[in-house]
Amino acid sequence: MSLIKPEIVIKEELSINKRGIKKHFLNSIIEIEGLFKITISENVFFEDRDFPLLELFLYLQNWYLINKNGAFSDFYFKSIESDQEPLIAFYRIEGGWRIDSIWAKYCVKETLSLADVMEFLGECGLKIKKQMYELYKMKL
Repeated sequence: MSLIKPEIVIKEELSINKRGIKKHFLNSIIEIEGLFKITISENVFFEDRDFPLLELFLYLQNWYLINKNGAFSDFYFKSIESDQEPLIAFYRIEGGWRIDSIWAKYCVKETLSLADVMEFLGECGLKIKKQMYELYKMKL
């Protein structure tokens, strides 16, 4: 069982219609948002009901492409919507990884493994991808 778990729920009510998402994809990036919640050892570390989920997905894809050789650089997500950063970050530290966020509910002392980080980020990507298809028939 993983130490860190995501909860993701994309909002269904968008200002652009479902057909317009593909046509106006760049505008849709910041409009597709919803609940993003991170739980660590059963404690809520982060929760935002208006998180830019499609933007996060695109960042995740890019991060995976950059790190496909297995080097795994830090994961540092900032949004074009916010001056505050990082919204979510995973930093490599001695003996593992540490999670951080400007909006964190508390400071995490636990060290995460690379497997924890990869499982968490992979699950985030899969949940966003699945919901985008279910809600908007959009294959990411």
